[in-house]
Amino acid sequence: MSLSPPEPHGAHAAPLTLRLAGRQAEVERGSGTAGSGTFPLSRSQARLFLAEQLLPGAADSMFIQAYRLRDPFDADRMAAAVRAVVARHTALRTVLTWDGDEPVQRVLAARDVRYDIEVRHVAAVEDGPEAVVDRHLADRWLVDRACRDWWDTPFDLARPPLRSRVLRLPDGRHLLCLCFHHIAADGWSGRLVAAEIGRAYRGGEAALSGQVPGYLDYARHERAHLAEWATADLAFWRSALASPGSRLLAPDDVTSEGIRLDHMRPLARPVAESFLGRTRRARLALLLHLASRTLAEVFDEPDRLCLGTIASGRLDPRFRFTVGPFVNPVAVPIEPDPPAANDRGAAGLANVTATLEQCLAHSRTPFDEIVRFAGGPGLAPPFTVMVSLHDWTSASTRSHAVDVTAIRPPAPRTSASLMLEAVVEPDRTVAVRGRWRAGAVDGDVVRAVVERLTTSLATRCAPGRPGRTTA
Repeated sequence: MSLSPPEPHGAHAAPLTLRLAGRQAEVERGSGTAGSGTFPLSRSQARLFLAEQLLPGAADSMFIQAYRLRDPFDADRMAAAVRAVVARHTALRTVLTWDGDEPVQRVLAARDVRYDIEVRHVAAVEDGPEAVVDRHLADRWLVDRACRDWWDTPFDLARPPLRSRVLRLPDGRHLLCLCFHHIAADGWSGRLVAAEIGRAYRGGEAALSGQVPGYLDYARHERAHLAEWATADLAFWRSALASPGSRLLAPDDVTSEGIRLDHMRPLARPVAESFLGRTRRARLALLLHLASRTLAEVFDEPDRLCLGTIASGRLDPRFRFTVGPFVNPVAVPIEPDPPAANDRGAAGLANVTATLEQCLAHSRTPFDEIVRFAGGPGLAPPFTVMVSLHDWTSASTRSHAVDVTAIRPPAPRTSASLMLEAVVEPDRTVAVRGRWRAGAVDGDVVRAVVERLTTSLATRCAPGRPGRTTA
């Protein structure tokens, strides 16, 4: 399907925290990462670009992450550090334009991307219902308040899709705030960028030793292997999605969004530690299993469900440290537990675990290709409820000058009907969260789902219960 170029954005142009020296900047040459000219989009880029055309400035298409500075703040050093990281990662200086009726990407030369750091003073957390004692939550509240304007300022994808701001707090601390369009980065990429900014801030550009593949390298890699992946994956997906099961909710309207609503319930600390004692894959399998049972009970749905989840997309270790949009949705069809299933549901969990492993093993093919070739209805995926695990405890991207514990404020809007998540905070607390678009589903129903799912997780992860470390 070809897209038609839209009218110029005009009012949708982003603030010039990133400024180009010229719209016709020369494409980077000679690095082995990008050549001259324009190039086709990856499948993830194409999916996100289409979403941007259908709903410009959607909150789901961007994310904000903030990080604490450990060293004294110097604006010139910070600007130099950010310039070094932008030069290192082509996705941060890739612009999307039209070549006739087809969108294409162009990598700008690093010298043609000028970066200015905005410093903003913020007041302390006020007394009242928003006031919190925990510093992480307090900082998230401050970031949410100080960067809320970003949600209402659509990106102009003809400019590099990154914004930054440094918040100067009343207690003398500083927070580095980054806003990415998803077409340039995923959550893992955000941490990579923050860690490298920290290293360059303390040690200069020389601290960023070694080269990493650019996202354009991945787009070429995907293009070269897509037919091979499809041959291996599509037969599986045609079978797996032949009978997609109940949707529970109407398909998401990708052309509109509404107020985002959240309901969250924490797990008791011993239960949280038991949950975290499982492997990451086992946690996701358990979450999918219990979510499917809970949704079937609340919606009185005895048939097979097809839930969505997220694969990292970084299946090739060569691209582990590449900044770009690697996240790939995955459908997980789940059969209902038999009537005789006991409370532990061991057989049901084993089946979900096996199905999840199979689905992730066939997740190399981009999901829009799966939907198209498996007979999906246009752009609509075979699921309307997404179940995911967000773990913010990872310390695999380190920096001395920047604390890479992400502070991620919630988006104020969403186009998603319903998402169920287990959120692991940096202090290893765990909460079950439902988030949904106002009007898409009855809030009382979501709250019932979250309460029952929390109770089920507490039962299954009770300290001392057998099987807590199963894969």
